[in-house]
Amino acid sequence: MIDLDAVRGSVAEGNPFPSSDPIPPAMEAKIVFRIEQTLQIESGAWTGHTRRRTSAKRWDKFVAPEDGPAVAVGAGGIGALRRKPIIVAVAAGFAVFAVFAVPALLGHWLRADLEAPAVVPTTVVTPTTVVTPSTTVAPTTTTVPPVAGLPITWERVPDDPMFMDAWISDAATNGERVVAVGGSDRSDPTAGVVWFSDDGSTWQRIDDPSFSETFADGPPPWWFVGMYSVAYARDLFVAAGSMGNDAAIWVSPDGLEWSRIEAPDLGGEGLESILSLTAGESGWVAVGQNDLDAGVWFSPDGRIWQIVDDTDLKGGLIFDVVEGGPGFVGVGWVQVKDSGGGTGIRAEQQEHGAVWVSTDGKDWTRTDLGQFDGEYVISSVAIDPLGNGLIAFGWDGIWRSTDGVHWSLSNEQNAQLSAVPLPGSSIAGFGGGAVAAGGGTTLSLWTSAGGGTTWVRHDQDDPVFDGYRPAVTKVLRYNDTVIAFGTAGEYLNEVSAVWIGR
Repeated sequence: MIDLDAVRGSVAEGNPFPSSDPIPPAMEAKIVFRIEQTLQIESGAWTGHTRRRTSAKRWDKFVAPEDGPAVAVGAGGIGALRRKPIIVAVAAGFAVFAVFAVPALLGHWLRADLEAPAVVPTTVVTPTTVVTPSTTVAPTTTTVPPVAGLPITWERVPDDPMFMDAWISDAATNGERVVAVGGSDRSDPTAGVVWFSDDGSTWQRIDDPSFSETFADGPPPWWFVGMYSVAYARDLFVAAGSMGNDAAIWVSPDGLEWSRIEAPDLGGEGLESILSLTAGESGWVAVGQNDLDAGVWFSPDGRIWQIVDDTDLKGGLIFDVVEGGPGFVGVGWVQVKDSGGGTGIRAEQQEHGAVWVSTDGKDWTRTDLGQFDGEYVISSVAIDPLGNGLIAFGWDGIWRSTDGVHWSLSNEQNAQLSAVPLPGSSIAGFGGGAVAAGGGTTLSLWTSAGGGTTWVRHDQDDPVFDGYRPAVTKVLRYNDTVIAFGTAGEYLNEVSAVWIGR
């Protein structure tokens, strides 16, 4: 068991980054986006059905700054990328609202880097085969070049109408059924959506009254509803997201019949939004945004929820959470005082990648920020499917930890970024290796068969992933297949899509 008091002491002594001065609200509009996981969702490809939204976590929104290109917000994974809705804070008027599409964390910023596939000198990967060049060796020596990627063949689920006018942010399984969640533009105001499948190939859609609100005189400004995360544990599916300016949670024992949880702590002043949730030994933990601070909610059974009040959550935002380390590990960013001599808003505060840990989900400690020096954001985290410990995806590359407290930047980081899974990536163990999806504006799908130290990006010209800049934002292991969720289709007419890998 990790001594959290000792961790707090080391953080206090070795963490010169945060300022003890209160950090004022942002003085200009700023956008934070999931790489779900992530919304968590790769927002760059979410054009046709997300362009009109301007509020929500993560992220399904396109905002055009006065001095820059339009960007999409929403998945963890950048959602993002995963597709992980994050925040727009405006000091004048104190209007804070989130936009979902996530995963898509930082996806737009990476667009230029995603055009070229990773170059792997010794391995050529096609959708169906892995070809390794032969090597001439001495007669008494046998050399077998390592296989970097997995020979996965993908097929597209043809039920396009089932996914029209909606986005998929996350998925979970109980071993017998897969449940995917997201949101719909079909209604006004927007509404949450659930899809389910017993085989991964045939899907049905659920539009339940509990997924939306009705208004006699129309919805208030910036009203938005979306489901950003779903998990299964203890015979219960739990989905979470936002309902207007409040956090929202829905539960179902079977993925078919859903009910919305009524809890005062899910609402309040400012913006509350849940971006990710998980279950552990002590109960359920949901994370996201609580006005200008990181939000954490705890439940012993998935049905009764209370918000966590902890000083280590101040000035932060948690994109993703997983059971691991001392109990739970959350990742995101925290606002710190800029010591680099910047001007304007950057002179007052800037975002810094951060990790929080908890033994029980109710008492949280932020780990030493010094170990993430230079990291802008850590947007998704998961149990490492190829080894012991945890794996997290950030702007600087892939981070690894055996205890959730101490982290190191893996040698997988690459200046081109496209050679390894992107910030907010979703990851799933499969076929003795791993599959990761970062939800890029061009196909961002990787496989690894070498312990996760070498990744191969899937052929971006694979005709199975058709359309204008197809994106994969979430991968999920289901029995003997891996299911990928994302978008495909023509420019301005993209639709949510599902693929099955074998």
